[in-house]
Amino acid sequence: MKQITRYILFVFGLTCSSIVAQTRTENYIKTTQPQYATNSSFTSLYNPPKLETVVYYDGLGRPKQEIAVGIGPKNKNVIKHIEYELNIGQTKEYLPFVYNYNPDTGQDQSPLSDANKMPYLFNAKNQTEAFYNSAKYERTTNPYSETEFEKSPLKRILQQASPGEDWKMATNASHTVKHTYRFNMGNHIKKFKAIATWDASLKAYDIRLVDEGYFAANKLYSISTKDEDGNYSERFTDQEDKVLATVQVLDRELAVVDPTRPGVSLSGGVTGGVSNELAGKSVSEIIDHAEDIGNNLTDQVSEGVNSLTPPVKPIDPGIWSPYFGIALYTYYVYDQYNNLTYVLPPLAYGKTDAATLDKLCYQYKYDHKNRLVAKKLPGKEWEFMVYDKADRLLAQGPVYSPFGDEAKGWMFSKYDAFGRVVYTGFYTGTPSTAVGRTTFQNLVDSSIDIYEKRTVPRRIDRVLVPYTNNTMPKTELKILKLNYYDDYEFMGNTEIAEQVEGQSVILQVKGLITGTWAKILHPSSLVLSDHIVEYKLYDDKERILRNQRDYVTVSRGLTRVDTKYNFRGLPIKTVTRHQFSGGSQPIEIMETFTYDKAERLLYQTHKVDNANPVVLFENIYDELGRVKQKRIGGRETAILVTDPVIRPAALDFPIIKDINSTVRSSFLQELNYTYNIRGWLTQVNSTNNLEAGDFGKKALFAMKLNYNTLDSEGISGVKKLYNGNIAEQTWKTVQDNVLRRYSYAYDKVNRLKAGTYQEPGGIIPIIGLYDETMGYDANGNITSLNRKGRSVNTAIALDLDQLTYSYDGNILQKVVDSSNNTDGFKQGSTADKHYDYDSFGNLKADRNKGITGIKYNHLNLPVEILFDRGKITYLYTATGEKINKVVTQGGGGFTVNYFDGFQYFKGKLLFFPTAEGYFNAETSSYVYQYRDHLGNVRLSYSDANKNDKIDVGEIIEETNYYPFGLAHQGYNEKNNTIGEKYKYQYNGKELQDELGLNLYDYGARNYDAALGRWMNVDPLAEKMPQWNPYAYTFNNPINMVDPTGMIGEDWIEHTTDKGEKLLTYDALVHSEEDAIDRGYRNVKGVSETMSYNGTSGTESYSLNADGSVTDNLSGTTTDVGFSPMRTSDGFYISENNHLKAISSGLQEGGTKFTEVGLGLSITGVGAPLGGPLMSIGGFMSLIGTTIESGFMLNRGEEKKAAVNFGVSLIFSRSGKYGIKATERAIGRGLSRGGTTLINGINYTMEETIGADTKEWLMK
Repeated sequence: MKQITRYILFVFGLTCSSIVAQTRTENYIKTTQPQYATNSSFTSLYNPPKLETVVYYDGLGRPKQEIAVGIGPKNKNVIKHIEYELNIGQTKEYLPFVYNYNPDTGQDQSPLSDANKMPYLFNAKNQTEAFYNSAKYERTTNPYSETEFEKSPLKRILQQASPGEDWKMATNASHTVKHTYRFNMGNHIKKFKAIATWDASLKAYDIRLVDEGYFAANKLYSISTKDEDGNYSERFTDQEDKVLATVQVLDRELAVVDPTRPGVSLSGGVTGGVSNELAGKSVSEIIDHAEDIGNNLTDQVSEGVNSLTPPVKPIDPGIWSPYFGIALYTYYVYDQYNNLTYVLPPLAYGKTDAATLDKLCYQYKYDHKNRLVAKKLPGKEWEFMVYDKADRLLAQGPVYSPFGDEAKGWMFSKYDAFGRVVYTGFYTGTPSTAVGRTTFQNLVDSSIDIYEKRTVPRRIDRVLVPYTNNTMPKTELKILKLNYYDDYEFMGNTEIAEQVEGQSVILQVKGLITGTWAKILHPSSLVLSDHIVEYKLYDDKERILRNQRDYVTVSRGLTRVDTKYNFRGLPIKTVTRHQFSGGSQPIEIMETFTYDKAERLLYQTHKVDNANPVVLFENIYDELGRVKQKRIGGRETAILVTDPVIRPAALDFPIIKDINSTVRSSFLQELNYTYNIRGWLTQVNSTNNLEAGDFGKKALFAMKLNYNTLDSEGISGVKKLYNGNIAEQTWKTVQDNVLRRYSYAYDKVNRLKAGTYQEPGGIIPIIGLYDETMGYDANGNITSLNRKGRSVNTAIALDLDQLTYSYDGNILQKVVDSSNNTDGFKQGSTADKHYDYDSFGNLKADRNKGITGIKYNHLNLPVEILFDRGKITYLYTATGEKINKVVTQGGGGFTVNYFDGFQYFKGKLLFFPTAEGYFNAETSSYVYQYRDHLGNVRLSYSDANKNDKIDVGEIIEETNYYPFGLAHQGYNEKNNTIGEKYKYQYNGKELQDELGLNLYDYGARNYDAALGRWMNVDPLAEKMPQWNPYAYTFNNPINMVDPTGMIGEDWIEHTTDKGEKLLTYDALVHSEEDAIDRGYRNVKGVSETMSYNGTSGTESYSLNADGSVTDNLSGTTTDVGFSPMRTSDGFYISENNHLKAISSGLQEGGTKFTEVGLGLSITGVGAPLGGPLMSIGGFMSLIGTTIESGFMLNRGEEKKAAVNFGVSLIFSRSGKYGIKATERAIGRGLSRGGTTLINGINYTMEETIGADTKEWLMK
């Protein structure tokens, strides 16, 4: 074997003699990817227009060092050290470092040049430690995450530590995540039984819940978790690994472990029991009888616990337990067929009476095939499901009529032979009841056809449909949406472009979605055929070149987005053409995108019609690929660069072909960012001094975020936090130069309890002017909310709101304000009941706001809101896209139109969004915005007089917010002379303030910032049953955002047309229909979590709800990113999540649904879209956002390119929105496959030394 190895090394020594700098005594794989088209050999490629990575392996084939060549500052290598412990494996995950670079000075550590060299670094560990033991990285001596495993063959995780001194795995006092494994104690976890009884008349099992007391000791497995702040939770499972209960502890000081509380101390009894059990026994006898001794002690403890009584009136709502103190219990109950049948959330308190089940619990019924056929969510009526013969979901109801007439029926979907949804609609042929479901299912079961076929187009419900109508339902239906696949016959005689931006269009598009037809939902009384037709053109790599939407209405219009890609598949140019109403002047918007050698977005230009282009932003990156500076609003002088290899001296990055380089003479603002060792954003500019930057422009806004540090000591409930929650937020603006701060207090389940406001910079510090404090019930319903407000022209805090909430289950009944203040929340009713809800859980009347009635459509979106003084009507497409809003009051009113991000008022274009704010069409000027880590608009400005600086009068608005989103009043008010009609504020959402409505429109639901809760049930409430379905951001609005008003993401099991098996995590998919609509083919199933167990028995993975993957054999959890992992059975596990910005946050366009390509780089105060900020192998980014246009559009997925270009929703691995990068984001790993964003376009060479292959791979 040694001789063979030497022979292979000798051969490669000959064939690779022209490639230098690898260490030949080590096994390695080198991956090279060109960044432009060439016929040259890989060894003669220009440097740096190629991406190179080298992975060195140990004798067991494990990677031990990974090198990303030349992507650091001054073309330096970025290196990641990997080490293993004997018989355990990898316990430490080191952060990458930049070789031969001093992070404090930005200079070389030594005069040695290392450009383009990739030798194995034998002292990489020492160099990693030296790199992070610097002032910039907080003198960190543990630049790695660390895992402690159980010393057993199970290798269960006991403790996890993160980089940074405060998170070091050292003592019991360290801020690590700790796990404990045990069996349950007796008389603690309630035992329920669900009995399913067959009902032949309804063809479904009826269900009944039985309370059987408590589980005996040692019958359940328990895994407890204590996070970095000591917050405690526990999960109980049975022998089949079904979750039976989860516990979140609110107040553990009230548990029996507190010996100072009278009547609850068991310490003496337990100690005595141990003494008695061990007395007179030898060591060998103790070992031999350990199980019996343990059981006896457990019984003694249980008997002692049974005699205890809870403390008097616990402070927090929940159930008292002698083991946990005050805790929140969620129970999961299964029937005899192992189907989840009941979920009892914390507020149910384990009760099983009919009223509790109806108002608070989740209930599920199944048929003889174990298909879910009926479900009831808290506060909603029963919903029913009908399936076709292929067990695909065919219909679900009841739902409201799409046309706003409040009739009820079924939403249905029809499929083709490949399982793709071809059209959807609304059906009223059978009642949407339990009996009606049975009738509907019988009709389906008796039908012959199971799918629709292509046919000559014919009219169904006055809609021209190119599919048959052979499957149920066939009559009494309304067509809402059509999907077109495989060709462009649906376009009739419309000419199809042969080229788009110089790129050839292909017509062989089998398997791709080519277009859609969506009905515009006018009231049923109006017989109108208004609709939107959308089509997509692809290149031979299945990337969308053109996406066009035609509005076929009385006021015709269109929006077209053309995209040009470079060789690597990154978009380098988009041209958007928009026209509304045939007679109006069309608008053309051109955007260009330039990248550096690591394919990080450097800058974006924007040009409207024939105006001069502007540079919206330019990004400057630090040595680890994080945005350290952003320059906003520059002028551009174009210099055409025809040779992609030319590198002008003024530019420190390679020019990519067909991109114009620029010389920027000035910028309006510079934003400077700092981060902590965890990668969490800590500052944007300096709150100490709004100093002038490189271009002499004083910062208009600065913000500081504290986590494990505090600037204000002694604030009640406020402490240093280590689990990622923000402890303090400080900000300052140039308008009045006043330093302002919020200090935050949380409870033990991470719900915000208080935000304490301060102005600490004055001679006499001010405190309390804008405080907000909250109380909750066990389900997270807000029970009290108190706000302070500033009195006019003084610094005295007044009671703005003193709110008390009353509920029936989770349904809000009444809110009483004891403050007698007409600002803030406005109590407009003294009735016994302020709010009415319908049977779907939607708000129907609000007597405080004078709302007398609300009508909804099939998506539970408001169609008409009636006030005692007027009304508001909304018009949507069948998919829920808002088209217009009509406000009527007295004899007048106005209309607002929404078309792909272009917003019109009374028929006149007002604005459309850009990557850094919006373009004011009335003044033909760019408005730029500072947004915080949640996407909240904090300050807007515009260079209206075009003098390259911002004067005081050019600050359009400054808005600051209470923790739950209500805007502060009393200082730095909006400049109403400009931008008064732009109402996108909190989370970047539009405030609907007409007629006193005052709700933020999030797309799927509407949010009331004065009350801190939604007005509708979460469409995905079942994903998080321990929370009430109206809770906003799990009551943690400082660290999370809810981009659409819906919870969660899902894993998709699907296959390619070639039969490749894939498990893909996608943030935009919540159902099989979503997956199909987004272009996934051959979808087998969609689930929040999945499990994979290889047939060989050597692979077992848990696919987690946050997109991470846990290796069940080693216990390690990783993020697969965009570089898929392949199992031995041929499954590919990957992530397709363009929402995930491993970003610390200030993403200025973070919640801006900029459609039709207006602002690919939704960036603002944070990292841009545009691919990896640092690309080490297949590891996507350290700090930043992935780019859907670069990765997803090539797949031909249904989500229109227009939307994908403009959406930047902030999502971090912790499952939180808009807050931070985790430590894994800094050093999660160098994938062996190289950095490949686009499937099917890159040539990759893998040079393998010490193996028996050398091959060119076309990926």
